[in-house]
Amino acid sequence: MFRKRTVLIILCVALITGATACTRSVQSTTKTPATPSGANPKQASPAVTNEVMAQLMLFATQTAISIQAQQTAQAPLSQAITATLPSGAPLTPQPDMLTPVAPPAVAPAQPPAVQPTQIIPPTPTPGLPVEYILQQGEHPYCIARRFNVNPGEMLNLSGLSGNTFVYPGMTLKIPQSGSPFPSARSLRPHPTTYTVSNGETIFSIACQFGDVDPYAIAYVNNLQEPYKISAGQVLQIP
Repeated sequence: MFRKRTVLIILCVALITGATACTRSVQSTTKTPATPSGANPKQASPAVTNEVMAQLMLFATQTAISIQAQQTAQAPLSQAITATLPSGAPLTPQPDMLTPVAPPAVAPAQPPAVQPTQIIPPTPTPGLPVEYILQQGEHPYCIARRFNVNPGEMLNLSGLSGNTFVYPGMTLKIPQSGSPFPSARSLRPHPTTYTVSNGETIFSIACQFGDVDPYAIAYVNNLQEPYKISAGQVLQIP
């Protein structure tokens, strides 16, 4: 701003000097008309000079006011831009300011890892169960062999006889004391393998071995409830 004012003052001085020189030149080359008697010929030159000087001063003042008004109007914007920039930062926009910033990449959600099914081995119940529900393919003598109890005592305790029709879902009472099973409990040697036939279940297969628990068969073959097996499938018998 100081430089602009200095240039303006120099410009005004130059204009005034040039105008004065032109006025003097015009006065020296123009033939002075005859003045009437009693008039003072020296009064015309100062009047013309003062009028030119006044116009120049007025022009210079208006020009200075106009420049100052423009600078005042631009000052708030410049100050606002300067205030938002760090100390010593240029006012011109930098390439980094104009480059759009890409949103951060979001990693796609990963599906939860499928954990392998853990087969929990059956925990033997201490002692004998009080009751047992017959499953598909089981019968009372099979259960008596499995728990090593006397089949007659089990039937009497359950209110049944040897000729009673039994079915899956029937509840048997298991004697907690008494005679063991009267003969060998094992019907087939094991451990071994067994090929499943049509219509068989792990419960009916266990009955064929006598003293084998069907849930132990399910455990060693990684079977889950409802323990489905198919014809031709080879099972490990513990």
